[in-house]
Amino acid sequence: MCEICRKVLTRFTLSLLLNKFCDYNIIEIDEGNNWGESWLRLFLPKRYVRSIFELKPDWFKQEGIKGIVIDLDNTLIPWDVEEVPDEVKAWLSSLTEQGLKVAIISNNSRARVSHFAKPINIPYIHRAKKPFNFGFKRAAKMMGTSPGEMAVIGDQLVTDVFGGNYFGAYTILVRPLVDSDAPATKINRLIESYIKRHLYRTGKWSRSVIDES
Repeated sequence: MCEICRKVLTRFTLSLLLNKFCDYNIIEIDEGNNWGESWLRLFLPKRYVRSIFELKPDWFKQEGIKGIVIDLDNTLIPWDVEEVPDEVKAWLSSLTEQGLKVAIISNNSRARVSHFAKPINIPYIHRAKKPFNFGFKRAAKMMGTSPGEMAVIGDQLVTDVFGGNYFGAYTILVRPLVDSDAPATKINRLIESYIKRHLYRTGKWSRSVIDES
């Protein structure tokens, strides 16, 4: 795909996304300022980490976080992997043992998400329709937490960070576990690349973070 076509497709898709949020009265965008501060801040995570293992139970407690919502594919495990690594099981256990509530929230199918979540006894929400609020609201109710007491962890700006920020949660962007993506995710990556460049040009994100993520 040529660069001009890529830019047009990315901007058009992003416009549709933002307009859909406006239709649901989820965000308000001033006329003539569709690409300004009123929406750009929603794509900025509160924290960026290279790996989930950088996140310790004590840190969540210090931040007043009681419930943790975690994406599945390319956040906890690579999108094309079926087995749960032992280190991931240990990390999740370290959270729950400290009294933190944990839920997996994914746009993937029930079969995919339950295959991972059930053996380790983690509640989950499949077909969550991120970035819309539906899945986040269900997760908050499931864990008995308010949005301000929740952290949303994921590898995508468009679904995890954008959705989590609007919901009012503490958003954490994690570096994707692998460079490849499921076919349905590739359009999101095109949008991300546009957003990251825009964030860099406006001084809201460092080049090192953009290159890493």
